[in-house]
Amino acid sequence: SQFYLSMFNCYWFKRLFEVAFVHIWSNDKVSTYQGFASLSKDWGFANIHATQLFQTPIQLVQPSESWILFASFIFAGSIVANGYCHWILMKIRRGNSPQLYRIPRGFLFEKVSCPHYFFELWTWIGFALMTFTPSSFIQLIVTGYVLVQWGRQRQKKYLKRFTGDKEKTSYPKERKIMIPGLF
Repeated sequence: SQFYLSMFNCYWFKRLFEVAFVHIWSNDKVSTYQGFASLSKDWGFANIHATQLFQTPIQLVQPSESWILFASFIFAGSIVANGYCHWILMKIRRGNSPQLYRIPRGFLFEKVSCPHYFFELWTWIGFALMTFTPSSFIQLIVTGYVLVQWGRQRQKKYLKRFTGDKEKTSYPKERKIMIPGLF
């Protein structure tokens, strides 16, 4: 249980760091709402996870140590990859006006518009496979649903902004929204 909480706290501190130092928002109203909604969701799930893991341990399956290690690598690797995607996004906007947009390039951005959402989803897949609690699977479903909606919005924004303008580079039409080759 302590290990799960430590892993969750790693995610939480990385998330707080990104919100404070990495994210560059183009719209203050959106940033306030999204930041509050996202952190509230995470805080709520943190409390539910703590209850299920410490007060009344509810695990659907008791995973083996090797399985927990495997899932923790998925979780931790996805956190690192997600952070790298946010760093790429920050680099293309830092020093410019927050309203200035460029097409993200490099890493998984060559295949999908929102690789940070892809890795966020894998973060919670790893956590669910690590803990096997009902709350971790509910968090995975809720987070997946939210990320799909945000990914669709981001893809539409990119296509609108970068397609058909001869002065701008056209947005790569083969890029999927979130999952390479599929969606």
